[in-house]
Amino acid sequence: MIYLDQAATSFPKIKEVQDAVIDCMNHCTNANRSTSVTSLNASRLIYQTRKLIKEYFHVPQDGCVVLNSGNTESINTCIKGILKKGDHVITTYAEHNSVLRPLYQLEKANIITLSITSPTVENIKKYLQKKTKMIIVTHSSNVTGEIYPIAEKRNNNPQSCRCITGRFEKIGRQPA
Repeated sequence: MIYLDQAATSFPKIKEVQDAVIDCMNHCTNANRSTSVTSLNASRLIYQTRKLIKEYFHVPQDGCVVLNSGNTESINTCIKGILKKGDHVITTYAEHNSVLRPLYQLEKANIITLSITSPTVENIKKYLQKKTKMIIVTHSSNVTGEIYPIAEKRNNNPQSCRCITGRFEKIGRQPA
């Protein structure tokens, strides 16, 4: 699972993005709202965007690309939509508040147990348990510039454990 936050790291917006937004404002209305041309335009645009994201990130099946308003909503959707009472989560000290706050909230409510460690494969492995349902680790820090080996983390997880990562800082700079 990958969450992206384009709004936080892209300013000013490039001309192509500005033009696309204005074009959408002039030719689209609410997607899936009706059968009007402008509503169908919006629905097609969303479908095409999901398809491009799916291809870029090698997502194996349809229906797995979710578009939200930004990083906080996306990570909250993942965390609060997947985790259940008794689950264990591993994350790192390098994570953003949008990750840590909902995890602390669930831990305080005695819904999950939480382990926080350094973003290395060796340390994350130390915290794996049968109840581990999620590992959340950033791919790179836009504060320190560090890049973390997420492919190794993903490949070392049990099948019942989801690995969630923030990738926006590296899109276009490193292979997906």
